[in-house]
Amino acid sequence: MRRDLAFVRRKIGVLIVSFFIGCALGFTPAHAASAESNRDLPGMQFGVRSPFLVTALVDAVDANVGDGICLTAGGDCTLRAAVQESNVLGVATIEVTGGSYFLMTEGAAGDADAASGDLDITASITISSNGGYAVLDFFRVQDRAFDLAPGSALTLNGIVIHRAGSPNLNVLEGGGIRSDGGLLTLQNSTIQSSQSNSFGGAIYIDTATLGIYNSALVGNMSLTGSAIYATNAGGLIVNTLITANMINPQNLGSASTGTVYVVQGVPENDIAIIHSTIAGNSAPTYGAGLLAHATGFGLPAVVVANSIISDNHAPVAPDCDMNAVYAIEWQYLNIVGLESFGCEIFTSPNVILGTASLGSPANLGSFFAMASLYPSGASPAVGAGPCHPSVSSDQLGAARPQGTLCDLGAIEVPIGDSAVLDVTSPLIIGQPFTVTLTDSDLVGYGTWNVGAESIGTIYPEGENLVLNETSPGVFSADFTLNPPPTTMGDGNVTAGDGHILIFRTYDSLNDEGQAVELLTGDVALAPTPANQLVNGNFEAGSTGWTISATNGDKVKAKNPFEGANAFLFKGGAGKTKAKFSQTLPSPPVADGDTVIAQAQISSGTSANGSMELSIKTSAGRQTKVSIGFAKNGAYTLHELVVPLALTVGETVTEITLTFSDKSQGGKVYVDAASLTVDLAPSPRATGSRTERTATDPGILPPPAAPHSFRGQN
Repeated sequence: MRRDLAFVRRKIGVLIVSFFIGCALGFTPAHAASAESNRDLPGMQFGVRSPFLVTALVDAVDANVGDGICLTAGGDCTLRAAVQESNVLGVATIEVTGGSYFLMTEGAAGDADAASGDLDITASITISSNGGYAVLDFFRVQDRAFDLAPGSALTLNGIVIHRAGSPNLNVLEGGGIRSDGGLLTLQNSTIQSSQSNSFGGAIYIDTATLGIYNSALVGNMSLTGSAIYATNAGGLIVNTLITANMINPQNLGSASTGTVYVVQGVPENDIAIIHSTIAGNSAPTYGAGLLAHATGFGLPAVVVANSIISDNHAPVAPDCDMNAVYAIEWQYLNIVGLESFGCEIFTSPNVILGTASLGSPANLGSFFAMASLYPSGASPAVGAGPCHPSVSSDQLGAARPQGTLCDLGAIEVPIGDSAVLDVTSPLIIGQPFTVTLTDSDLVGYGTWNVGAESIGTIYPEGENLVLNETSPGVFSADFTLNPPPTTMGDGNVTAGDGHILIFRTYDSLNDEGQAVELLTGDVALAPTPANQLVNGNFEAGSTGWTISATNGDKVKAKNPFEGANAFLFKGGAGKTKAKFSQTLPSPPVADGDTVIAQAQISSGTSANGSMELSIKTSAGRQTKVSIGFAKNGAYTLHELVVPLALTVGETVTEITLTFSDKSQGGKVYVDAASLTVDLAPSPRATGSRTERTATDPGILPPPAAPHSFRGQN
């Protein structure tokens, strides 16, 4: 379809400029003004000025709307109070941290006051999470979450809008957000489980501008447009997953359904869907995917590029339908379900007919990780064609393309991805260990599960370990190895000396895109470190020890820390230094090991003694470390730790532990002496595929418009 490109360029200007303004606001760094700068001098109150930093999860109104300070009567800055102040300022940024925020102040549905019900937007406001996803739960009000007035603008970044519990029965338009003439932008955000009784389960937008980037619309419901209902609107939907949305089963006789329903009566407008996935949605009659309705002018209501619209569920035309041959324009290459009779898919060279062979969705029920839906390795979406020139990464921030050509839909399937499961060893009972999974396929998943199973024991252990995403694609958690007996299903790893633990997880996507690859890390439990000293508890008298310069210092059956005996330094006026020691010749240690000396020592306030560890090597080097006796009268653990760093061919020839004292008075007791070796950690790693490069999943700037895009009204 030929277009006057000059006409196109003139028409997209307002939309692109508006989007970049919204993104600029979204990039505002986290900031909380100092208490001094936030002081309300007349009342000597403290609060937060824009950018407003929300400090409370609860719902409360601002105490003095219009003073430029976000402050409730309770002394907090709530999300509602921040919106109230922002509406007065005209342009403002609100920052929230990860967690669940609740709208609880009931109001009349459809009112224009942010003091109750939904958060009414009358200014240009950006709400961003500065650490993890922030969940806004509004099930306690019979209203939507946000309502945009004409001329307003709202940008959400890292926000999850969620309605738990009962549906909002009073809302006819926009179960999550309604925009009547406002600019709405979602970045790295999710709307899920919202419901309207008529139009737009997640979003209703009328004569306005919409931008959705790197986001997800999941599990929403309405009679028409279960995810989006757009009328006379322009906008971009980029790198976005729209899945598990449902047309209300009560809508059995209506001619209007659709998960994304676009009605276009303004020739300057269209909705462009770029590198997005509309799949897994349902309707009771027809059109569970995309429905486009163009009212004249011979121009499309929707432009679709490099997207997947398939695997939706309805008795008739489950994936796509339109009212006129020009209502949808297909650009680049797209996958559309075969039964989309009315969408001109049989004659368009830009459409692949059939299923996209999608896998199971990930994180559909998670509030703190982005939902995603990968094509399988055999999908025609993989490596289908050139990337859209406006897009360089996918929904989760991974680079496009992974191979020579780009994948269709929201997610780029890796070509030759990597997955490594590491378990620090040795595993020692009573000591912590770390399990780490590195897999760039899993960027943004939030958590991942690894199974742990013990073998070689009468009571086998099987546990599910939950790893947290500590950085993009890296999942890690620390656990403590417990001694038997085993308690199944308690989340703790239990095993005994000499047992073997097997750690298992399935790689999310192997080279063929199937969840079949088993990654394992097998780690043998090291026995509890053995005491290398002879008679460290002095139960055999002074056997094994060398005692010199004594003044009656000896092993006594008196005041032991454990057992029956302890070594006693008697002390005395004019006494020279007394000491006792034990030397280990050719100890079994190597480079990277750690030598640990410990003892329990009880000394009085006049004590003047020390504990010393000496290590000699074949290269003639000697390392000495020491610690003075604590002077508190009670037994106190004294410890010396020496990590070994040996050169090639160098060995440790002897280790000597010495206790000495030259106190002028009082008594010093030494007991429970030990010298152990902590072997060098040796991570276990499996997975031999090449590394997949992934970018940091940050904010995707609005891309350039498609060549036929006409923009907003």
